[in-house]
Amino acid sequence: MTIRTCLPGMGALWVSALLVACGGGGGSGSGSGSTSAPAAAPPYTLTPSTAQASFVAGWPTTIAMSAKQTVAFTGLVYVQVSADAAVVESPIAVSTNGDGTFAIAAGSQDSTYLFAFEAASGTQDFAAQVASQWDHYFAPTILGGLVYSDGGTYGGLYAFDTTTGANQFFAHAGQYDGWTPAVDADHAYAYIGGALCIFDNQTGALVGSIAEPTYSWNGYTTAGAPALGGANTVYAGNLHDKSANSLVAFDTSSYTVRWSIHGAYSGNPAYADGVLFAADSSPFALEAYNETDGAKLWTWTPPSGNSSFVSDVLVTNNLVFVSTDANTFAIDRGTHLPVWSHAAAGSLALSANGILYIKGSYGIVAINLR
Repeated sequence: MTIRTCLPGMGALWVSALLVACGGGGGSGSGSGSTSAPAAAPPYTLTPSTAQASFVAGWPTTIAMSAKQTVAFTGLVYVQVSADAAVVESPIAVSTNGDGTFAIAAGSQDSTYLFAFEAASGTQDFAAQVASQWDHYFAPTILGGLVYSDGGTYGGLYAFDTTTGANQFFAHAGQYDGWTPAVDADHAYAYIGGALCIFDNQTGALVGSIAEPTYSWNGYTTAGAPALGGANTVYAGNLHDKSANSLVAFDTSSYTVRWSIHGAYSGNPAYADGVLFAADSSPFALEAYNETDGAKLWTWTPPSGNSSFVSDVLVTNNLVFVSTDANTFAIDRGTHLPVWSHAAAGSLALSANGILYIKGSYGIVAINLR
């Protein structure tokens, strides 16, 4: 097995080792090679996209989203960020915080910031500078007064105070983007370069790592996020190659791989009540696995007219939601059969108010599940 690490001013350095390094310990300040933060963030222009809403009583068909406008709409926000003539047009993920704020990570190579906004008014609370190299971001993770995000010139994990934007720590890690950590009461978990990296969630100190034996490198974008399971269990995988990859159950007490399943998983799985739910495109089916040993409990195959999965899996007390390239389905967890479907495809998000959002290529569909 090999290990990948990066040094300032160098490309990737490959050496023989038994497991994949997750970087050094944590510390305060910016990522390696970053410039000093300016006194104030440069001006940014937020250009709202247009959200399509349907099946929500009293809502207009089209909602114009604005960072400075209060609208009766929550969920995924896609904006364009302009900074010093460098424009990032890729979708920007949003995480909501329990105190009514939300955070995004966005920017260009020399001016990347994690922004915090008031959800009701759009007022910017802070802009915390992070180092980067044209990274692509998943939604930051918020827990216990801290917001966590990937970043760093040569890769790593940031944590900022959700109120002030103060840098809690930066922990060095492999130079990969397109991931976000899972966080519990004690640790932050990041799947980077074929290993589950376990950090202290207050200091950023590397507690340990668990290598994935079947890992095969296929790019510097992870395109996934760990999912917390039951006690001492974290699920993760390298989802960059949608045609062939694996989901892995990591045991964080013994620092071993409990089991792994090979398939073609297009998005992150979801966990509930001892069962892992995953959307596999080969064979084409929604699959339910036993947490203990990875045994397949049941499957459901979409009907003709659907050819691939395009979303993460969402799970509630009674339903599993997943989107194909043509439709979004709600599968009953008890009967393993669809209870309804809607002809819209895309990324899925479910609000605390019971609104399911389907973010497609040209708009957002909102469905009131209650």
